[in-house]
Amino acid sequence: MPQQILKYLYAPTGVSSLIPVDLWRAVRKNQRILEPRVERRKIIINGRVIGETPIDIETYDVQTGLETVKFVNCHSGGLSTFDRKVALSGEFWIIPEKTPLPDGLVVTKDN
Repeated sequence: MPQQILKYLYAPTGVSSLIPVDLWRAVRKNQRILEPRVERRKIIINGRVIGETPIDIETYDVQTGLETVKFVNCHSGGLSTFDRKVALSGEFWIIPEKTPLPDGLVVTKDN
């Protein structure tokens, strides 16, 4: 299984640091990377709606001159990564330890 390295991360300005450990992120079979959920979707079992999926991040658009830029609400959640490969099966991305974090991107340990 080829390992792929996520080289570029984008975020609004803010904190700057280094990734403290290797971080792993699953890849869906039909996509290059497991995309964040930005919309709730209905959960349907046996034809009945039993709830909604949670969102990973909340986004909003800001008009900047002639273009619209999409931003992430920094208090809305985040994306899950793992500090070891054993949590994943199939393909994955790796963000290597000591990768510089762009300004505004924060990595927190929540478990």
